[in-house]
Amino acid sequence: EQDLIYSVKVAYFAYLASVENIGVQEEAVKRSEEQLKLIQSRYDLGSAALSDVLKQKVQFGNDQLALLTASNTVVTAEASLAYTVGLDPNENHKFSKEFEEHSYSGTIDDAISFGLEHEPGYLSVQKNLYSSKKAVKSSLSEYLPKVSANASYTKFVGTQAFPIVFDYSSNTLRYGFNISWNIFDGFIRERNITSAKINRNNAMAQVSETKNFLSREIKTAYNDIAQQKKSKNIAQANVEASTEDLKITQEKYNLGAATILDILNAQVSLKTAHVSLIKADFDLNLAVARLENAMGKM
Repeated sequence: EQDLIYSVKVAYFAYLASVENIGVQEEAVKRSEEQLKLIQSRYDLGSAALSDVLKQKVQFGNDQLALLTASNTVVTAEASLAYTVGLDPNENHKFSKEFEEHSYSGTIDDAISFGLEHEPGYLSVQKNLYSSKKAVKSSLSEYLPKVSANASYTKFVGTQAFPIVFDYSSNTLRYGFNISWNIFDGFIRERNITSAKINRNNAMAQVSETKNFLSREIKTAYNDIAQQKKSKNIAQANVEASTEDLKITQEKYNLGAATILDILNAQVSLKTAHVSLIKADFDLNLAVARLENAMGKM
């Protein structure tokens, strides 16, 4: 159940990322089309070279192809999400497209403490250790004598009418107990005790190993959240810088101080920055989901 919940989150975040990417690619197509119209008009006026028009046409075509690819990715991500949640991928399903940033507000100690109390794998090995300890006690009891008790009560009612009427009814109560002590059984008890202790020691080692592994996974996921937050801030700043760079480059091109290649590079940089921001959002939510999964938090 825990793994399924995590798989659904991963599939849903991937779906949201693909939907967000559609918007980025649509904006890129609009910019390329507007840029192509502008360059075409400058060419008609004789202030731009034919190569500029052709290069922008290529960029426009590439952006259209990227939009088509993004649309196909949404279809694939939607089918994958439907399959993950147990729906027919061939049918049309409506999933929410509203993006929501997930976060974790607790400390790393809170996360580890929660994990040690709720993570299913760790709880399982703890139960296994408890069972193995009981098995050791059970095997040691073979050295003790076995006591059994028994009791019975019998009531008989009988009379005889001929030749003389008399009563020969009776009540009988019997009780007792037995004690048996197996002095030697060919070292079977010793073998069972040794086997039980080995299982107990292995269970203890497994509990320790699982605890250390759980703590490591939680720490790794917790630190990854901080890293992904930093990456998202950088990606956001990169989008702002790329947007401004495209504006400046456009003005330089209009003044003849920049080439068409500068324009194309600025367009690609802006689109790449937007895609990186989407990936940062996806990675951040995925890091939170990974932490919750390590903690055993549904």
